[in-house]
Amino acid sequence: MANEIQTDKPGVMLYHTLYPQLDMLSPSECGELFRAILEYSMTGAYGSLPRVVELILLGYIPMIDRDARRYYERRERARAAARQRWGSDADASDGMPEDAAICQ
Repeated sequence: MANEIQTDKPGVMLYHTLYPQLDMLSPSECGELFRAILEYSMTGAYGSLPRVVELILLGYIPMIDRDARRYYERRERARAAARQRWGSDADASDGMPEDAAICQ
């Protein structure tokens, strides 16, 4: 299964709503779920999983996809604001001094 957004974002959010579902899993299955969440958030796909782990993951995937969409929307708004402020080829750090004053 692949999500619509292939992510290059720095991480994935874990929500407290996932916590009660962990009671249904063994410690080993908890590890498999954690790895599957990370794998899906990085690649948009996940490997073979025990049925109960996959069912929990399938409930969590919409949240991962939603967060990825929000991340990219926020990133694009920041880029647009930087371009508007600094010019078409600008980055948010453009116009800042190369070597900031060092506190002594």
